[in-house]
Amino acid sequence: MKIRLAFILSLLISTVSFGQDYSNKGKEFWIAYCSHIDGTSSLMAIYITSTQNATGNIQVGTTNIPFTVAANQAIKKILGTSGPVDGTNTDVYLSQNDGIKINGAIKVTSDVPIVVYAHIIKSARSAATLVLPTPVLGTEYMVPSYPSNGTSGGSDPNVGEFAVIATQANTTIEFTPTINGIGGKVAGTPYQITLANPGDVYQFQGVATGDISGTIVKSISTGTTGCKPIAVFAGSTWSAFDCQGASGGDNLYQELFPMRSWGKRFITSPFVYRQYDIFRIYVKDTATVVKVTENSITQTLPKSQLSITGKFYEVSTANPIYIDANNPISVVQFMTSLTCSNNCQAGGGGGTVTKQCAGDPEMVVLNPVEQTLKDITFFSAHQNSFTGFSNITNVEYHYVNIIIDKNHKSSVKIDGANPTAAFVDIPATNYSYLQEDVTNSSATNPVHHVIADTGFSAIVYGTGRVESYGYNGGTNVTDLYQYITLTNQYGSVNFPAVCINTPFYFSITLPYQPIQLNWDFNNSPNISPNITVINNNPVYDSTFVKDGKSLYVYKIHNPYIFNTIGVYNIKVTSNNPTTDGCSGIQEIDYQVNVYENPVANFFINTTGCINSPLTFIDSSKIGTRTVIKWLWDFGDGTKDSIANPTKNYTTGGTFPIKYTIVTDVGCFADTIKNVTLGVPPIAKFGLSDI
Repeated sequence: MKIRLAFILSLLISTVSFGQDYSNKGKEFWIAYCSHIDGTSSLMAIYITSTQNATGNIQVGTTNIPFTVAANQAIKKILGTSGPVDGTNTDVYLSQNDGIKINGAIKVTSDVPIVVYAHIIKSARSAATLVLPTPVLGTEYMVPSYPSNGTSGGSDPNVGEFAVIATQANTTIEFTPTINGIGGKVAGTPYQITLANPGDVYQFQGVATGDISGTIVKSISTGTTGCKPIAVFAGSTWSAFDCQGASGGDNLYQELFPMRSWGKRFITSPFVYRQYDIFRIYVKDTATVVKVTENSITQTLPKSQLSITGKFYEVSTANPIYIDANNPISVVQFMTSLTCSNNCQAGGGGGTVTKQCAGDPEMVVLNPVEQTLKDITFFSAHQNSFTGFSNITNVEYHYVNIIIDKNHKSSVKIDGANPTAAFVDIPATNYSYLQEDVTNSSATNPVHHVIADTGFSAIVYGTGRVESYGYNGGTNVTDLYQYITLTNQYGSVNFPAVCINTPFYFSITLPYQPIQLNWDFNNSPNISPNITVINNNPVYDSTFVKDGKSLYVYKIHNPYIFNTIGVYNIKVTSNNPTTDGCSGIQEIDYQVNVYENPVANFFINTTGCINSPLTFIDSSKIGTRTVIKWLWDFGDGTKDSIANPTKNYTTGGTFPIKYTIVTDVGCFADTIKNVTLGVPPIAKFGLSDI
């Protein structure tokens, strides 16, 4: 393919900006072991995966549990009081109904980015969640849950609950419960709690069978101390719903996405073999207009369907739906009790159950269309993974639901192969969904790897006799209104990344006009310049409106360069004079990934003659990143932009071949090799009659 020089130049001089968009991969995580109906006889299973070899530690109270995980594999570590556990759960199990547990969080750290899932597991009642890394945590959350109307559940009260983890010292949180608490707190009243140490956890439980949905939990500024990031987990000790007298129940357990990462568009897919699913659509502003499209019919949800607290709508359906709002929202999908669907009988205990009659309540926080990934590795909690434990899980069947743009569904690979199930197009949308059964493959290898050439959503879940687990397989967690931007001449990724010895520019976008803005580079010798930038009277460089909010962009006009690869912590301190969001001093921490430049190389297949086509084969060394541009200059005025082109020359001579590659984070390299071609001889002969 020949292209004009102007096109090549446009690729090289274009500027790509990207904000602080993070995924669920990270190096530090905090986990809350929320109250469970079976107390400490339940287990906490922690699953860890990585795309590269990783070494890390799980801190449980004063105990350290080291781990290593091989690239594209997964490991599990189990906390409990009996069986082949890796550590005890008594130091981190949250038994309080209204109080603080000092150092009660589980902390996971790693030398390279990993993915973490947490699974509270016990036969007939278990639940799992995707765990978010510290850099994507926020300061404001809305609690989802579902009240129990079941007829059983043991001696423990069936209560809604949430737990808040401090990631920094002297973190003050404020929450306004939507229902009364067991400990005496009153619905509609704001309460403040101070967590003195990183890893301290506060847990709140509502009154039995009450609905804590819509409770706002946030970190607040106190004096000169700004709002600090917190991790929030929510759910219930046990819930059975939604038919009257439901007798099958599970605990509910999910880590929440911060409000700043909510989205406006959601595509859903039904859980397999369910008569219907329940969706709760959470809104921060009651004026938010929410539309639901089902089977090509779009309806605007009437305000009369808002919950009594004005915080959510509820929709029940067996079909995939498209949810669209004019303001950011959160959507949570619920699996109902076994006895509420499929005309199945409950019955506890073990034993085989048909796929059609498997499962029980589950809660999964969905990611919006704006927050998808192209590569997800997850763990299916097959019974074979819990050898040595007695009566720990009834789950027999394992699935993953995938939602993707229907024009890219053919690119989906699961464990390197095409899916066995068929995609189903969702009416009146550009999306398709897949319900893939991974039960058999999970028996021998519970680790699964899904890739596609565009972003997709993945919901991982399993079902068994009156038991299920489910969690979001992976997501981006992007701050919609406040983010750092790095301007890199060639980059295209959506996270802060630059190349060694390559100039770039910093800027920050804020939903307010700060009265002070300071940039702290930690006096790192590896960045130039590394002097703290203090601006006591910042003036924005540009402004724009998003979702009705005015956003302001502040730039540092001097270029920066990193001279060493690695991950670097940068802090921005902002003073917010408004009451919108976190007022007062705010510390915004983020990380910049600095990568080595690739080494461009190629070889040429040629006969040395112009009458035979030449094939150019890329043999560059690119490290861990991906090449997104291949630029060839063949030395005769022609060019190409694919990895391994074929070229015909029309004249002989020596031609300088210049080859340039550009990786997704903006690292580039080039090289030049000469090729000499000759004109082939012309065969000729004559006849003589002598």
